[in-house]
Amino acid sequence: MNCIILPFLLTWNVAGGGVSVPSPVHFADDSKSRPKVTVLDESGFARLVAERKGKILVLNVWATWCTPCVEEFPDLAKLDREYKDKNVQVVLVSIDDSDDLKTKVIPFLQSHHAAMKSFINGFSTAEKFINTLNASWSGAIPATFVFDAKGKQHLFLLGKQSYQTFKEAVEQVRTLH
Repeated sequence: MNCIILPFLLTWNVAGGGVSVPSPVHFADDSKSRPKVTVLDESGFARLVAERKGKILVLNVWATWCTPCVEEFPDLAKLDREYKDKNVQVVLVSIDDSDDLKTKVIPFLQSHHAAMKSFINGFSTAEKFINTLNASWSGAIPATFVFDAKGKQHLFLLGKQSYQTFKEAVEQVRTLH
């Protein structure tokens, strides 16, 4: 089961041509268990993919209102825990409304002890977001994109996945190089 996103739903944070997204949230307690969410725009995405430093990138697009996203979240967290020292980076990109960052996204990440690098979508348009990640992607979520250590996308997983599927995807990309 997937949550279907229509392109107009992804344009919530665009106002007058500029992106209106809150600043990263920082907590007084700098504990690693406290999530920090930053805006991911076109240039940030390009840097994220290009600066792999020898690591495979597992990029998951999700939302707090998407039931399959919430259901697969523990498996992503497990993948992150088990592969973080094995040259694999799990990254989350929320497409929640930017107004929900402090009230929904951060509390969700905090309640799940999410240690993954986390972003909120800040692309200028839904079309750019979708086409930048994968032109064949419909915009349905959850969606997971797996890039090799050089930044080339090899796998695109649509819909709710299991830990085993995520692990197999990482291992498949790992054997390519």
